[in-house]
Order: sequence, then structure tokens, then C-alpha cells
Amino acid sequence: MRPIYLLKKYSKQIPNGPVLEIGFGNGESSKYLASKGYRVTAIDIKKEKVKKLNEEIKGKMLKIRTLREDARKLTFKKNFYAAIIAFNILQFMKRSEALMLIKKIKKSLLADGVAFIICFNTDDESYFKFKTNNNPEIGKNTFFLKSTKLYWTFFDKGELKKLFLSPKNDFRVIFYKDIRKKELTPQIHHHGLSLLIAKKGPAKTNRRNPGFK
Repeated sequence: MRPIYLLKKYSKQIPNGPVLEIGFGNGESSKYLASKGYRVTAIDIKKEKVKKLNEEIKGKMLKIRTLREDARKLTFKKNFYAAIIAFNILQFMKRSEALMLIKKIKKSLLADGVAFIICFNTDDESYFKFKTNNNPEIGKNTFFLKSTKLYWTFFDKGELKKLFLSPKNDFRVIFYKDIRKKELTPQIHHHGLSLLIAKKGPAKTNRRNPGFK
């Protein structure tokens, strides 16, 4: 299941307002939402990705502002974004940083704003490799790979959903699924993924019949 599939299927859930994509990668999600009239801020830590997206949108009527930023250092405006997209970014942080970013995402969304998140879970092939190769955990399901100087964090299955189902009832999960996805390049491997779409605010009820949703 490609991330853009989820975005296209649930984009009608997004209210009017600005959109933020964290770690935009190939820019597919940002370009899609901009084509639907949204003002998009697209950030990525890699200089070459920012340059490439700028070249692709040059001369096109797409309202995309690109920034080379580290999401962990980004200042988030409270109650500002209609949607925040974080596809395949949380796994490359320390667990504490990933959890903090989720908190910032939740606070930064408008009422009825939508969070689109995909991250690795403990069903991922890489997680088993870290465990079998005796890589020390520096935190829960978190490892540091010296060769690439990258952190790898894996969420438990169902954990991402629980993070949006707080006692405050300030979010409602409109889609959640843990999947195991087969990838063919550069060689056959499998990713364990947690996919979530959550909308800010409690579920709305019918005024005439409060029990009807």
C-alpha cells in the first residue's frame, strides 16, 4: 500500500487550511495536495530532495513552500495546520524524539485537522536483524547504527493508535492498520508498517439523537 493511496482516499477529511509535510521524500504527497488547492509547507532534511522538488514545481501553479529543516528542531504553531503528513520519518529518530514529534503534531493541528502517519513497527525485517545481530537497544525498540550514524525506532503493533486514543478524547482514529509489506528493490525484503489517520476533536453526534453517530 503506497502512502499516496491513503492520502487520496482520505483527503476529503482535510478541512480548509495550510498543510505540513514532514520528510517529503519524492514530494508526491505535497504535489497532490497542492493540486487540490491546499497551501503546503514541505520540509526535508536532505538538501538534494529540496532542490529536486523545487525544480519539479518550478513554473507550475502549485502553492508549495519547501524548506530544508530537521523536524526535531522545527517550531510548530499551535492549532495551525489542517493536515500534517509524516510518512516514514519517525523510525529514523530516537524514541523520545519520535514521541515528542507526535505530541507537537497533535497540538499543531486545527480542530478537525488530520494527521497522516506511517512508521515502522516491530514486525519490520530490520527490527529482527538488529535483535539477532546483538545490536544494543539504547531505548525501547530503539537502536543506533554506527555505520550510517542513524537511529532506528520501531513501534509496537497498535502503539501508534493508542497514542491518539487519549483519555481526553481529543482525537478520533478514522483509519488504522498494521501491515507487512513486501518490497522488491534493491532486493526482496519486508517492512512492518503502522498506518494511521486521525482527526482532531471528538466524534460528532447528531443533536436530535446524541446516541447516533
